[in-house]
Amino acid sequence: MGKISTQEITDLGNIASINRVFVKLIVSQPLDFGRIEIFCIEKGSVAVIDRMPITLNDVLQPGTFLSISTAGTYDIEFDASLFKTGTLFIRLAGRTTPIEWNAFLSCRVMATPLLKKKDPESAYSLPSKKIKALFVPVSAETLSTGSAKTVMLEIKTLSVPPVGSPFAEFRVVNVDKGTWLEAFDSLTDASSSGLNRVVTQGTYIRVTQEGTITVYYNITEAEKIQIIYTGANLSARAVMLEDTIQKPISGVYSSSDYKMKTLAGISPAQAVKTGSAKTLIVEVTPLTTPNTSAPYSELIVTDTASSMYLSPYDSQLNALLAPAAVNSAALGYYLRLKTGGKQTYYYDLTKTADVKFAFNGTFMSIRIRLIEVEMSLLKDKAMEVAYEGQTFILEKVDSVTVDCYMDTFVFSYNSSSIILGIAGYAGLRNTVLFNATNFPNLRTGSSISAAYVLPSKGGITRICIITNRGQIYHNYPYRAANAQGIILTGDHLLFDESVAWDLPTNVTSRRYPSKDPLESKSGFKYFPYLPDYAYEFTPGVNVDNGFGNGGYPAVNSTGSFVRSRFYQYKEPANNLVDNPWTVIQGSLTKTPKLCTLGVYQLSGSRVCIWGTEDGGRSMFVLYEFDSYVSFGNTINTSAINAYTPGNLSMQERLNNFPNAEVKEPASLFTFKPEILISSITNSDPAVVTTASPHGMVNSPLDKPLVRLIRKSGSVDDWDPLLNNTASETNAVQGTGVFFRVRVLTETTFELHENIYNPSNNLKCRHIHFTHPLKDFISFGTGEDYPYTWTLLLENRLIDAAASVNLDQRNPVSYRLNSAPNGIVRPCSFWMLDDDPENPTVFCGSDTYIGYRGSLKIPGRTNLPSRSSAGILKGKLSDIDDTSKFASVFDISEPVIYTMNLNNILIAGFQLGSNAVSLDMGNTWEAIKLGSQLKISWVDKNNHIYFKEGYRLRFK
Repeated sequence: MGKISTQEITDLGNIASINRVFVKLIVSQPLDFGRIEIFCIEKGSVAVIDRMPITLNDVLQPGTFLSISTAGTYDIEFDASLFKTGTLFIRLAGRTTPIEWNAFLSCRVMATPLLKKKDPESAYSLPSKKIKALFVPVSAETLSTGSAKTVMLEIKTLSVPPVGSPFAEFRVVNVDKGTWLEAFDSLTDASSSGLNRVVTQGTYIRVTQEGTITVYYNITEAEKIQIIYTGANLSARAVMLEDTIQKPISGVYSSSDYKMKTLAGISPAQAVKTGSAKTLIVEVTPLTTPNTSAPYSELIVTDTASSMYLSPYDSQLNALLAPAAVNSAALGYYLRLKTGGKQTYYYDLTKTADVKFAFNGTFMSIRIRLIEVEMSLLKDKAMEVAYEGQTFILEKVDSVTVDCYMDTFVFSYNSSSIILGIAGYAGLRNTVLFNATNFPNLRTGSSISAAYVLPSKGGITRICIITNRGQIYHNYPYRAANAQGIILTGDHLLFDESVAWDLPTNVTSRRYPSKDPLESKSGFKYFPYLPDYAYEFTPGVNVDNGFGNGGYPAVNSTGSFVRSRFYQYKEPANNLVDNPWTVIQGSLTKTPKLCTLGVYQLSGSRVCIWGTEDGGRSMFVLYEFDSYVSFGNTINTSAINAYTPGNLSMQERLNNFPNAEVKEPASLFTFKPEILISSITNSDPAVVTTASPHGMVNSPLDKPLVRLIRKSGSVDDWDPLLNNTASETNAVQGTGVFFRVRVLTETTFELHENIYNPSNNLKCRHIHFTHPLKDFISFGTGEDYPYTWTLLLENRLIDAAASVNLDQRNPVSYRLNSAPNGIVRPCSFWMLDDDPENPTVFCGSDTYIGYRGSLKIPGRTNLPSRSSAGILKGKLSDIDDTSKFASVFDISEPVIYTMNLNNILIAGFQLGSNAVSLDMGNTWEAIKLGSQLKISWVDKNNHIYFKEGYRLRFK
């Protein structure tokens, strides 16, 4: 349609063929009065379809015309679908001062049968009213609410609001009850408007700035409402909604919700009874610019009973306000406001009965809320939803989490400090400086390698810190000998050194080395051939770091059950020696009675399953493998008597691995024939020369292992190096002294310590996982057969009265697999209790080439096999034949970890995917984020936290 000018009435055609009219309106200059209207002579005006925020419009029945005063171009849509007969017309009108009707308005029109969805859909489920305030001191508009539950008001200023009386104000009244309704900022997670003022009848809003304000009112108990304006210069649109206003955090508003307004200058204190509330939220809005000199704009909250000031917390609820935002006095901290705008502060009421408020300085608007939820829980909301599944919501939270358990969190650490908290994710966070003052006996050059949050049998959840130089620390230090003692306020911020205990002496013949022959007793072995640091104790023997616990002894003994200190052999060093407490995702298990860590080493440390029942204060080796990764210290014979040729012989030992034919070898080891030793140098390292070729070769996967045996002569300085009694069938291998050798020639080799378990025939590189089961903790190793093993560690003492007591007993371990066609390189293994003899098992491997058999088609040969990627399910009896396992989660990625968190399984895959199972592995739902998430742990609300700053909660 062509151009239409002012005062023209133009026929748009038969209304039966028109549902929508689209208008591009051009206003060439400001107007005192301008309007556009589309109407049917027989029926009346057609309704404007508004796109929020609404421009100014007036009410006509049964539709509207649109008022325009500002120059510009406008896109307007009219709804003609309600009119079925008659002729449709459009009319423009414009006027300036003095009264002059002219062509300052023009438009182009398109009339169409197209029906377009209204925007937003939910907002227009009921008829909407549009109203415009008159320019009089008081005006009112009464509306029937019908079945609506909420009315949305959009209030727009028509001029700059006055700063004095009469103010620009409005309120909404329940006509039948005469009460004023409370305004809310939004429909969901609603909080009352920060612009509320209070009089005896209720709240009203004073408009202090130009622009548009959107507020919501709950009208579920109002059949009619009246919108009243005071001070004029306001325009409003009311939309009736069927949605109900939702309060944030269910149930927290059961206490009173006060609102109050201060006067200028120093005001008298206003008292508030807090009742059962645990948190006070204060929203303060300066009404004028805060004073930069006396009298300052200040807010003081006082505990009525003690007269002490309550400390304000910031909106993040993680610390006291920065010093720049608070001032201190003899009675405590108070707020000094320096900026305008609404500000929110939190106060902890858990130790406070009643409070009172005092205000200094400028005009302020104050709203307070008393909430029955602890302050630490209020911030427990996600910043945004990253991904929503059928059973869960993955949320992006506002900070990363290193590790957590129940209410205790480690949020972050660096070279200088650690940030932790004991009141949940949203609770108060504390920073502990990482230095020798806070961490006793800290070695120079130390940094934090890992931080774990571990439960304990005493109910305390501890934070366990691992340093790069092989030390362990724990908070909540013991304050009595061998006992927790009385826990003092702030003990969660104090750290003491932890102790590590080796395998019990009835499991291995290894003993802690000593240079003193008089110390050759229980828990020690005279072995004076090592560097000085190999004899040091970490921590020192019976060193009390000021907590009154007396430190730790050199040997942990209960009757005949003896554990010596863990022999670390070398201080960790990058790319040379791994930290003996290094774990990867999935190799940490937390249960209330026993926590386990599986060592993941690449460059050389002992390969152990660690256990702790006191949250990391005492660490115990529960199981140790043989390995092939590293040599120990060199053997230094420079200070002993010269070797007498022919006195000793050497014998290489080989491990007998289980296999498909012999799953339980009768002999754990095989000793090759003895070879006489011609000479041993007095040097570091000692070099052995054999009388005939020894037959050994250097190999990265199998460093030769030998023992020395006395053939002739009497006891001399060489005797501590001997192992005369080890046999192929002994579980405890004689004295436990073996050597890893570096082959030089066919008749010579260097002697190095064997740091690995001398009594275990199972060899591996490192531990991939530990996993809690009903009666056990499973654990498994990499790499391929014969270095891949899946075992069960007994964990039956789980009732309330039982204790694991690792200082008195060592849990029994059971190997499960035996053959190369079974589970290889497992990164997860768990077992149901659906059959007491042959239960269902699940596993995941970090390789795709595990044995799965071949596809079968009658008459065909040479068909491929399926990969071992994904999650596999089978029966325990088939653990050595994974061709009988079926995939329960089809994904073309090998598993990196699967962790059990309160019987919720979370899996991570090699190329970045994650999945969750709520039925112990039978079904899985993918977490589609685009990158792999690494688990921190689960809190007391069953929320699972990830190190990358996400949280998973369930619907």
